[in-house]
Amino acid sequence: MLRKNSLVRSFLNRYMVGVICSILAIGLFWLHSSRQELVQQTEILQDKAIQQQMNQLRERVEHVVDMINHERQQLDNRMREQVKQRTLEAHAVMEEIYRDSISDHTEDQIAAMIRSSLRAITYNDGRGYYFATRLDGIEQLFPPNPKLEGSDFSKLQDSNGKYVVRDMIKIAQTTGEGFYEYTWTKPGSTGHHRKVAYIKYFPPLNWLVGTGEYVDDLISDLQQEMIARIESIKFKDGSYIFLSDFNGVSLAYPAKGRNMYEVEDSNGLKLVQEMIKIAKQGDGYLRYVMPPLGGERPEPKISYVTGLPEWEWYIGSGDFVADLDHELALMLAEQRAAINKKMIAIGASLAFFLLLGFFLSRQLGKQMSAGFENFQDFFARAARHSEPIDVQSQKFSEFSQLAESANQMLADRQRFEQEANRFRDQLRNVIDFMPSILVTISPDGLVTQWNKFAAASTGIAQSDALNKKLPLLLPFLQPHLNEIIKTTCQKQRVFHGEIEYLHGDITRSKQISAYPIGSPEPHSIVLRVDDVTERKMLEKTLVQSEKMLSVGGLAAGMAHEVNNPLSAIMQNLHLIKNRLSAENKRSRQLADDVALDCVAFEKYLAACGIEEKINHAMTSCERAATIVRNMLNFSRDGQSDFHPTDLAELLDNTLDLLANDYDFQRKYDYRQIQISRHYSEGMPKVNCEASKIQQVFFNLLKNGTQAMALANIPQERRRFGIDLEQDGEMAIIRIQDSGPGMPEGVKKRIFDPFFTTKAVGSGTGLGLFVSYFIIHDNHGGDISVDSVPGEGTTFTIKLPLQPPQR
Repeated sequence: MLRKNSLVRSFLNRYMVGVICSILAIGLFWLHSSRQELVQQTEILQDKAIQQQMNQLRERVEHVVDMINHERQQLDNRMREQVKQRTLEAHAVMEEIYRDSISDHTEDQIAAMIRSSLRAITYNDGRGYYFATRLDGIEQLFPPNPKLEGSDFSKLQDSNGKYVVRDMIKIAQTTGEGFYEYTWTKPGSTGHHRKVAYIKYFPPLNWLVGTGEYVDDLISDLQQEMIARIESIKFKDGSYIFLSDFNGVSLAYPAKGRNMYEVEDSNGLKLVQEMIKIAKQGDGYLRYVMPPLGGERPEPKISYVTGLPEWEWYIGSGDFVADLDHELALMLAEQRAAINKKMIAIGASLAFFLLLGFFLSRQLGKQMSAGFENFQDFFARAARHSEPIDVQSQKFSEFSQLAESANQMLADRQRFEQEANRFRDQLRNVIDFMPSILVTISPDGLVTQWNKFAAASTGIAQSDALNKKLPLLLPFLQPHLNEIIKTTCQKQRVFHGEIEYLHGDITRSKQISAYPIGSPEPHSIVLRVDDVTERKMLEKTLVQSEKMLSVGGLAAGMAHEVNNPLSAIMQNLHLIKNRLSAENKRSRQLADDVALDCVAFEKYLAACGIEEKINHAMTSCERAATIVRNMLNFSRDGQSDFHPTDLAELLDNTLDLLANDYDFQRKYDYRQIQISRHYSEGMPKVNCEASKIQQVFFNLLKNGTQAMALANIPQERRRFGIDLEQDGEMAIIRIQDSGPGMPEGVKKRIFDPFFTTKAVGSGTGLGLFVSYFIIHDNHGGDISVDSVPGEGTTFTIKLPLQPPQR
């Protein structure tokens, strides 16, 4: 007989071959991935290093530009403050001379002294001077041309036609001092130049004194100041800020004062002209070979350039590419070292897992051999004793674990189905009309339009959403995006669909409509997303409401049908009772006709309890009639019929109606609940819609009854307390139960539509919402709840005795 291979050994051999091949395949894949990662990281690091350097150059230049713009913005304020301070100084000199000389000099002598003192004062390298004019227009002090002193300046006009001296006199007469802007001739220059002056009135001599500054002089001073500050800027890597005008004249290091307009690099690039072109267009980067200007290295360089159009300047900063390559080489060396360490770690891990696989395979072989030996013993015993295989008697834990796993799987499935049903029923009860999310996307899924509701719904601002992939913003569209694009862009058809997805732990329904824009090939897609979860739940709730309306109508019809035979029964019972009485003359006559002793027969009926049974039957008929009457009143549709209503009677009718409500499945019988009534005497009637108020009472009492039953409150502890009292112009109704109470989270949402704590299929969540609507909106009252877990619940209703006019 041929010796067959061992199943365990064959399995272990194949298992080891599989483990070795898997480890080798994984190792080769890891090595290849590491190599690819090194190549990718090299490219990424290179791009990152270049981008970092370019950003650094841009930040340096923008910092300088911000500094210049800040100083330019402050220029006008500095100029005005300067001329005002100079004028105030001159005015102080005039006051001092006048005060010291008035006692022993004439007014003309004092005026001459003031002219002499102010004429000698200049500032800003001699270009600043003081002028003085008498208020009749006669010039008293004019240092640029003293020959004009004593002349009438009142008719002088600037290049814009403004009467300069007249305007200054008007300022002196009205406000006493102030600024004045005009154009005026400049010493040593032709034409008129913009000037800002400050003048102040000097009453003792009836003069106005002032000084001014030419705007272009201040701009020139500021430019020189900025050039000096820029030349002082040096960076740790040896780079600097260069500065030139649009004519190519270098204003700072390294070629200060030289015209570089025609300078070329070693490749023939007229780099200054290119920089001027970039600056006039805004800003940008330029690559070139640095010409040997001030000892600079003739190597490739990259610079960032931006323009100052107001001054016709361009400003820039650059860095040598070789320095960047050196930094990149250091970064790549570090990266390669990290990759090599990773590859060594991978190799060690593979060797470890190979040894671990060999060890585990040996252990597995031993366990499988022992398991097969146990199976062989079991089948040997079963064969000898002809015993059937009884699952319950198996000694192998694998079979028990398999059964337990199967049972657990079934239990998990049932639980998941219950959860799904609960979520579905909850969604059916949630209805709310919402605006639509409207998004425009490109054929490759990039967002080009994002409306406000989309931003409000997702919390993603419009600026953050543009040019982003749609699935990043609306992840629930990820599985359907390809189909939407295919239908709209390729088939050029409108896409309609609905999807469901989990949002947290709630399943939401979305209705999606997508429309292609553009012909013949769409270039955009308009995507509309509507949340239809609430609408679906509303449709199902409306179906249930129609069923309830049908049941109400059927109940009303049945009540009418029951009333007719009930009336006949009561009439016949009255007739029977009357005919059986010995006092009835007609009955005695009929008894005599048949030779019947009425007295003895009456005793016979009394002994049999016939009269008591007839009275009991009549009482039951009256109770049934009361139930039918209450049911008819409750089922009638209230048609805004406000009339004075006795709330105590209405409460009693509701309690009588509920006395016939019992449910064996929910284990409650309303007739077994203790009722405590406290009605204030002399309560006035309330002008209200009785049927709707009774509906509110019915909802509150029935909810309390069900809550006590579901919480398994002992029957002897189930009770209601009903209070009715008047508080001013309000009727106060309190309905208190001895139920389980409710936590704060439930109490806050108790009046929300479709909110229910009952099991699926047991409630719509509309009862208390409708009750709140009836009390608050229809009657102008208020309904509130006070509840503590374990201590019961109290609903308080406040109704105005006379509802507000609507």
